[in-house]
Amino acid sequence: MPSDASVCLVRPTLYAWTACLLNLAPGEYRPVERARACALVACRNWRVDGGDLVLVIAELLTNAFEHAGLVGEQRVLVRICWRRHLAELELEVVVPQTGFVLPEFGDVDPDAESGRGLVIVRNLVRTFSCEERTPGQQVFRAVLDAA
Repeated sequence: MPSDASVCLVRPTLYAWTACLLNLAPGEYRPVERARACALVACRNWRVDGGDLVLVIAELLTNAFEHAGLVGEQRVLVRICWRRHLAELELEVVVPQTGFVLPEFGDVDPDAESGRGLVIVRNLVRTFSCEERTPGQQVFRAVLDAA
């Protein structure tokens, strides 16, 4: 279960259920694993398959912690929303960085040792985007089918 540093909240809103995983930092003990565990708990409560969601969370958080250049107490926010009426799961990963542009998705070099994470994400989701929401924050947003 998450520590106090990453709180898992599941609450209903008017049209959806939301699970928030807050304050994940790369220096904390296994933040990606904790986020995955919270997502699985939420999906079990909602009675939806969370397999693809957990993989997408792992890929996006790993990228954030390895490539965003987080320093000090900078944290990543993960928000998951289940929209029952649309049969979809929405994932947002908010990263304190700017200037990232999603790469063109072409063929992956079979000899490369990395670079497949976002390709995997792209193939598991309905839609995937990256945008600057506020100065200094970028939001990676993915929408997946909820079965």
